[in-house]
Amino acid sequence: MIRKFSFVILFFLIIFLFISCVQPIKTHSITINKNGQGDVTVNPEKAEYSEGTSVQLTAVPDEGWQFDHWEGDLTGVVNPSYITMNSDKNITAVFTE
Repeated sequence: MIRKFSFVILFFLIIFLFISCVQPIKTHSITINKNGQGDVTVNPEKAEYSEGTSVQLTAVPDEGWQFDHWEGDLTGVVNPSYITMNSDKNITAVFTE
């Protein structure tokens, strides 16, 4: 009887430890803003990204406009550019005439 009871306690202890060690996967989102005339393509395009996902952003200027630079959580002039999702991102593509 004591062996069965010990086995049951051990079983539930193992289950409890397993459940408490499993961490939920963190997800993050991207907010894209545009200053000027153009668009931004996001690849892959999703509502939420798992922690560590690499996302490609490509600025596509409208006719008569050119891409100038990125602002916010992505800076610089490289186009297309990549960002690693380790937090929510707020990014602005700046286009000039």
